Amino acid sequence: GNKVEAESFHHSILGKVVVNRASGGTMLDCQMPVLDQYEAQRFQESLRMAQGFNNRHLFLPRNNDFSRGVTSYLCGQSAQMNLQYEDYRTTLNSDILDRAVDSRYYSEPEVIHMAYVLAHCCKDFQHRDLKMGNLHTESVLIKSPRDVRVINRASWPNEPIGVCKIMESSRGSYIAPEEFKALERKKLYEESQQSGSSESFGIGMVLLEMGTLASS
Repeated sequence: GNKVEAESFHHSILGKVVVNRASGGTMLDCQMPVLDQYEAQRFQESLRMAQGFNNRHLFLPRNNDFSRGVTSYLCGQSAQMNLQYEDYRTTLNSDILDRAVDSRYYSEPEVIHMAYVLAHCCKDFQHRDLKMGNLHTESVLIKSPRDVRVINRASWPNEPIGVCKIMESSRGSYIAPEEFKALERKKLYEESQQSGSSESFGIGMVLLEMGTLASS
């Protein structure tokens, strides 16, 4: 029979992806460049971290074997990491903007459920003495208000954390008052990696934007 060309599109977070409908489900295949052996090690550590979580609300790569996911690295040649994710395409930020057009407000149970999901995800990282990562309406992927995945520091290597997001990425970030104080103490990087204050602040801001349909 005729081969069906794989569907590809530009994902707002992952970049160019290919839709993979193998095994009866829908997954997204994406390729991320591996610049050198150091970055290859970062990928390996990120995948190892991802495998340690049992939380369906975290947006994590579904690769179980690093050696199968990365192309063989040859000296002087570029390599890439082949990652596979669940097919979540819409950010909460986009959903809020869409609802704001005709004032379709989220219900109270939907907002409460989001609060539970975000707090539960943060708690999983806190148990490991780690900060989950940047919390923003652009770091929450959504199919429905009760079906969400949260981008985190284990989603892929080199994901900027906290206030570092503002300095290294064009995607949104909230800055807690405590992080401004960290700037004064010149301990921005260390404190942004460990402090949970910005995560609590981020949860509050996400819920505020859901409740008001006002995107920052």
